[in-house]
Amino acid sequence: MESTLNLKLTDYAGDVGDYLGWGRGADNGDTAWDARKTGKVASLLKSGYRQFLYPPPVEGSAVMYSWSFLQPVVTLPLALTGEGTTVVLPPDFAGMIGDVYLSREGQNGLYPLKEVPVGFILERQSVGPTTSGRPLYFCVEALKQTGAASSPRKQFRLWPVSDGEYSVQFQYYLVPNAIDIVYPYAYGGAPHAETVRAACLMAAEQDMDDERGIWKAQFQERLVASIGVDMRDKPRWIGYNADRSDGRRAALGPTYSRHLLGFPAVTVNGVQY
Repeated sequence: MESTLNLKLTDYAGDVGDYLGWGRGADNGDTAWDARKTGKVASLLKSGYRQFLYPPPVEGSAVMYSWSFLQPVVTLPLALTGEGTTVVLPPDFAGMIGDVYLSREGQNGLYPLKEVPVGFILERQSVGPTTSGRPLYFCVEALKQTGAASSPRKQFRLWPVSDGEYSVQFQYYLVPNAIDIVYPYAYGGAPHAETVRAACLMAAEQDMDDERGIWKAQFQERLVASIGVDMRDKPRWIGYNADRSDGRRAALGPTYSRHLLGFPAVTVNGVQY
């Protein structure tokens, strides 16, 4: 059950409509808005929500903060197509986080996949188009847009051709949809509701007064608080950043080396590392 402290679409819309002088709207027991006002409120809600999801850098930081709740883990089945073994990525995919792992139905354990350039996979497919086994390598490639109703997608291409029913598991950056009647709650939940509210009122303030005022300052204050809350959900330590690209990984079986992929060795003053 959703927290009673959380806010939803009608709450944000009512606050924006009230700020603009139109009342809180029919959903909040006030005078109904006409189509123009309804469209304007919806546009400002999207603008405010976007600024919450992708905020400007806070004071003391040079980069935009990345929310933990926009970094889900997904498991997708492999598909055998005319192109070989592929996995079409979700429409909200905006980039990977960390490694990609392979799992097989009925078996325990995860097998890390090695990311390589697209050309590496294409070359392997041309030399051994029927080579099959547990996939060891993958690349990310863009798909050509096939319809006007969606943006272009991406997919994983794997090699060798899958010899069984496998799935890939990985974490990725998510591009969410706007809040709507079906999904009326913003990402982050109650701890960030006031930050989303401030962002929406900031958008209304800037649109109506064409200036940055009190709600801009309020959004910046709430943003700092939200970042503090979100950082509690992130790991404090993720381990030593070692380079094991030349070593043996038991999960992959045979030794694989970056040198086998054509990457040069790292040397410092003639010493190879």
